[in-house]
Amino acid sequence: EQARRSMDRLQTAQESLEEARRKAESQEVAAELAAEQQRAAGLEEQLDGLRADLQAHAEESEESARSAARKLEAAQDETSGLELRAAGLVAAEGEAQARWEAEEQQACALRRDCGDLRDQVEAAQECQARERREFEATQQAEARCASELDQQRRQTEDECRQLRDDIASAARAESAASKEQARAEQHARQAEADRERLMGQLL
Repeated sequence: EQARRSMDRLQTAQESLEEARRKAESQEVAAELAAEQQRAAGLEEQLDGLRADLQAHAEESEESARSAARKLEAAQDETSGLELRAAGLVAAEGEAQARWEAEEQQACALRRDCGDLRDQVEAAQECQARERREFEATQQAEARCASELDQQRRQTEDECRQLRDDIASAARAESAASKEQARAEQHARQAEADRERLMGQLL
């Protein structure tokens, strides 16, 4: 919008210069007007170049921000999956503990009520040992999952720091683009002031 207004002011200045040139009777004034028009054309080309640079910087900053957001979302999804897996292992551990306690109670009941049935008691003890092994295996699996989750969290934190750095870089690029736009506007205002001064001298 600033560039468009600058172009409008530039066109108005050019029209005013053309009118002044038509009114001028001396060749010297006409030559000065032609030089001023050439200078205005140069400023217009410079303004077009600055506007193209601003557009390129804006598009680059926008793409960097979108890429950083996609990476952050993927890291969060992966972390959520690991947390769900850990919760499942904790639930499995609880079930194994409950089964082990039930088998222990059954073994105690068999020892109290059927002391002479040693084979059945040994079978119950074997079942208890198997449940204990399953319980221990579940604990080991939980420990491995916790280690993987901790490692993934550290990796996610590193990725988040990198994403914050990317976002900061995008912000710096956007700030640089704003500065370029401010310089372009300053050039346009200077050009307009120069034309108005020349018009005042001519009139």
